[in-house]
Amino acid sequence: MGKKIILIIGCLYCICSLSFGQKKHALIIGINNYKPANAVLSTSKAARNWRNLDGCVNDANAIKDMVMAKYAFAATDIKTLFNEEANREAIIAQLKNLVQTAQKGDVVFIFYAGHGSQVKNSLSFETDKKDETIVPADAWKEGVADIRDKELSAFFNQLLDKGVLLTVIFDSCNSGSIGRGDNFLNGPPKNRFIEAADYDAKDASQPQRPENRGALMISAAQDFESAVEQPDENENAHGAFTLALLKAMQQLSVDASVLDIYNSLTGFMKFYGKIQEPVLAGNEQRKQGTLFALPKGTLKNKMTVAMGRVESRGVELNGGYAFGLAKGIKLVSLNGKDTIEITEMRGANKSLAKSLNGKHRDLAPGTLFEVINWASANAPALKIYLGTALPDASMENFTKAAISLRETKNVNWVTDISKANPDKIYFVENGKLGFYDKKKGKEMIEAPLAAAAFKNSIGASASVFVNVPAPKSLEQALQKSFESYNNIQIVNDAANSQYSLVGSLNAANEISYALVKSQVILQDSTESLPLRTDFEKLNVADGNVTAIAERLSEQAFKIAKVRDWLMLQGPGGQNKFPFQLGFEYYSSGEKIKNNQAKVSDTLSIYFEEDSANGGWRTNYKKRYIYVFSIDSKGGMNLLFPDVNSGNIENKFPVTDAFNNAEKRTHIADILITPPVGTDNYFMLSSEEAIGNLSIFNQEAVITRGPESKNPLEALLFTGTKTRSEVITPITWGINKTVLRTKD
Repeated sequence: MGKKIILIIGCLYCICSLSFGQKKHALIIGINNYKPANAVLSTSKAARNWRNLDGCVNDANAIKDMVMAKYAFAATDIKTLFNEEANREAIIAQLKNLVQTAQKGDVVFIFYAGHGSQVKNSLSFETDKKDETIVPADAWKEGVADIRDKELSAFFNQLLDKGVLLTVIFDSCNSGSIGRGDNFLNGPPKNRFIEAADYDAKDASQPQRPENRGALMISAAQDFESAVEQPDENENAHGAFTLALLKAMQQLSVDASVLDIYNSLTGFMKFYGKIQEPVLAGNEQRKQGTLFALPKGTLKNKMTVAMGRVESRGVELNGGYAFGLAKGIKLVSLNGKDTIEITEMRGANKSLAKSLNGKHRDLAPGTLFEVINWASANAPALKIYLGTALPDASMENFTKAAISLRETKNVNWVTDISKANPDKIYFVENGKLGFYDKKKGKEMIEAPLAAAAFKNSIGASASVFVNVPAPKSLEQALQKSFESYNNIQIVNDAANSQYSLVGSLNAANEISYALVKSQVILQDSTESLPLRTDFEKLNVADGNVTAIAERLSEQAFKIAKVRDWLMLQGPGGQNKFPFQLGFEYYSSGEKIKNNQAKVSDTLSIYFEEDSANGGWRTNYKKRYIYVFSIDSKGGMNLLFPDVNSGNIENKFPVTDAFNNAEKRTHIADILITPPVGTDNYFMLSSEEAIGNLSIFNQEAVITRGPESKNPLEALLFTGTKTRSEVITPITWGINKTVLRTKD
């Protein structure tokens, strides 16, 4: 399925870094007046409704004031085109002027508020054969065309070729669908859409997408939605998106990240009652960056959730199960004044919270909250066994005893328990040494923790792994670190855990620790969980136990998040979304067999009708879909939509002009790469868009590397465990496909 170039189809905002030596350029366009006075229109031009707008010039002036007052743009650096000034020739001339005058490292800021539309392009590679457009003030004249996205993209790429930092805001409609809000002051809001132009662009070009080249953008609406107007508190007309953006920028400090601004403005949009969904486009570095030249803050990887509307029982949050949230989770506002607790989950992207230190009606829509504790919906998502710790002073003697065993001639020393099945595994339990024999089972040694205890028990030649217990200082640091994760529980029985703390002694006599999978829990669908995390090297003398504990707890949280996805069951029955993922070989088009693939295979992924479970029924609403994978190392990767482009062309199923749904739509091609093992592919469907797409990406908890052909890599069982909590509303679903990959 073709990707839209989204630069011109909605309000876009890009945030760029500044320095005192950089030149700043701004082009700000606002067009209210489109209706020609006493003009005789041609047939093709008369077919379009040239209605005027109310808030575009207000938007343009407000944005101009903002960049001058807060971001040090000089009035002489800003070129404005309002109403009749913003004709096609003038807009193109100013874009050319920017390309000519801007230098490497300069900031270029472009804002547009006005009508948006579409035009037929029979040579387009996009599915709908349409280009999105902005509509200049003189587009009603014969021979004057809209300005297409591909034309604008050419200018934007020329700017990026020169090394400028590009910032763009376009507040206009994306398509012909009508997006009307129900929260307005003076009647139904105007939408910034005008009917499609009556000509064929016949342009087969495929410009590079600027968001993939360093531009960061936030669009006002999807490519099938209208951008609507919204009066402010003083009844001044604005674009709903621009008003929300301005409020978010006013509310947040200059240290706020782009992602924080985006989350806040979407909270305002929901408060206004607007159904249009803004789109965030740009790479992760740009999304995490701060506004114009301010030093980057410490918000990396911080979970923030925006508040939406106020209800009688609490406040609605724009975050749900897809964000890892659950009942019992507490959040605090970024200013530290207000604390709330989630009381009800409302699906993939919504939840309800109550105020813990005040009246919830006093909270302001758009307020950002940060998670301060984690809680599972029912029970802990992950149980961890730390084993028996030794006093720090005893660690040296134990290590010497283990070294003496390693130096025994008949011992084959194992350093990574996840890559071997040793004959004997030594451990410490209640201050005593014991071992698991592969044939005889568990046995405790009634002797002091000394070299003799090891050597006297080794017997014939054997492969051996010694699980080095943690020093007491590390155990205490881990317990403290895990306290902030209520979805992770430390247990006293290894048999009741999913992961155990394991210590390993290498040939250089260095001790390191990792969380290693304890066992396969048959009733849980956990076959994608990694066998272990990365090992963290211990150096008690340098006092790094706290750092180790923090890194291991972060890895445990990632595993808990993956485990929650694996166990999550969507609503069924009449509300089940009747579509699934289909996989076939890219070259041959043949469907894969037995859900197995090999490293280096290229597969195509399709969104297709699930005919075995009801098939497509016309009473189903379209949903946004998100396709992501979880590999055998615990890494998560968003496959569709593109994380840089946001929610664009991901509302499915695709339908034609008669609302007939495609039975099968291509969405992505993937190359199978290591690690081998079991990969899960998910399709999350939701009637509401999920704005923060970074939640679907996660680095693996174990570094990828050469794979050994190890039978432990093939886990034994696939099962399911349904959450007992009822999830409402039932307007979302999740579909999982398991692929087993091998060399």
